[in-house]
Amino acid sequence: MPGCAAYQSVRRSVNYAQQSGAEHFVLYPSIALHTIGERMMIAFFAAMFVMTNPPWRIAEQRTREHIGIGAFNMITRRAYEELGTYEALRLNVIDDLSLGKRAKQFGIAQRMALGPGLITVRWARGAFGVVKNLEKNFFALLKFRVTVAVAATLLTLVGNLAPFVGVAIAPEWTRLLFAAACLGIIGIYAQVSRLLQVSPFYFLLHPVATLFVAFTMLNSVWHAVTNRGIVWRGTKYSLRELREHVE
Repeated sequence: MPGCAAYQSVRRSVNYAQQSGAEHFVLYPSIALHTIGERMMIAFFAAMFVMTNPPWRIAEQRTREHIGIGAFNMITRRAYEELGTYEALRLNVIDDLSLGKRAKQFGIAQRMALGPGLITVRWARGAFGVVKNLEKNFFALLKFRVTVAVAATLLTLVGNLAPFVGVAIAPEWTRLLFAAACLGIIGIYAQVSRLLQVSPFYFLLHPVATLFVAFTMLNSVWHAVTNRGIVWRGTKYSLRELREHVE
């Protein structure tokens, strides 16, 4: 038992959590990536995560940055009971993220660490596998509001495609601004490439990934609205009851 991978992962995580004073600890898994589509999409999401939710700020108590990953969420019993246990999240579709958000709101000390090789998951098969996996999640992340989802989709398209389009067609002096934005994106890909063990040159597929993500967001809305709800863990829930339990 002491030599098995699962035991070592838990033992090292508990030790780290105790030493850092964390009551909610997230171990970021190694993600097995086997296709170009998987690498493109996961690299995109990792880059967006770094830009919108800087991981180095997660440990700071007075920031909004938080983390929750379904592959490994560890929380003390005291903290778990304080935030209301899973009863408080029982109709929350993105429960792993919401657990982290709720922990941060309750002032529970939160930490995240990288554990190469301690946990490995293959989250999706191909780019369209990512689209399928996020069919229920994206609309939930946008609080099941169609107008919010459409606005977020447009913002995603404009924000991520504008630097590339600007470099190609903008007037000469303004191209420098768009080029600077592209360099910033390249820098972020260089950072996440070490985490994911993918080439930083996947930056070149960032516009393609953007289109896939926009499609994923609209696909999530379409399925939920046309089905008047989502199927989650084998049970169908109506949009009305899901909206009532949005964090």
